[in-house]
Amino acid sequence: MKRRGFTLIELLVVMAIMGILTIITVSQFNTARIKARDSQRKSDLSALSKALLMYYADYNKFPDQIGNGTDSLTWGDGPFQDATGYVYMKILPKDSVNNATCPYVYLTNDDRNKYALLGCLENVEDQDAKLTPSQTCNGKDGYNFGFISPNISFSDISGCSL
Repeated sequence: MKRRGFTLIELLVVMAIMGILTIITVSQFNTARIKARDSQRKSDLSALSKALLMYYADYNKFPDQIGNGTDSLTWGDGPFQDATGYVYMKILPKDSVNNATCPYVYLTNDDRNKYALLGCLENVEDQDAKLTPSQTCNGKDGYNFGFISPNISFSDISGCSL
């Protein structure tokens, strides 16, 4: 009677193929997670940019700091509203992954007629990573994405100041 089964070589080949497929799947999953986080960063900064433009339409200047009236708030810690209490954005977004190493930055010039919002995309090959080489701001490196007021260009942002 002949025994039916797999040889050791056949089992090793199947295990090697399964290992390769697992590695490919995990790497694609990590890439998808990075793209999802970058998409959230773009959405956050776009929404805040629109809120800043609404503020400018009301006051003909951008706020000195983003916060609750005249008080400065930490990102993700409250609304962006004016001194009268009108809320432009319920909660200021913050980067959940990069907040310690590369938090969102809001800049304005002395006349408060120009602004820049900067953030860090994890995928530096992203077509929206406009700042190359990436900016250094507040002692932190990696700012490669942002929104700016319509009257300036990214070349006007030097050393993380306007």
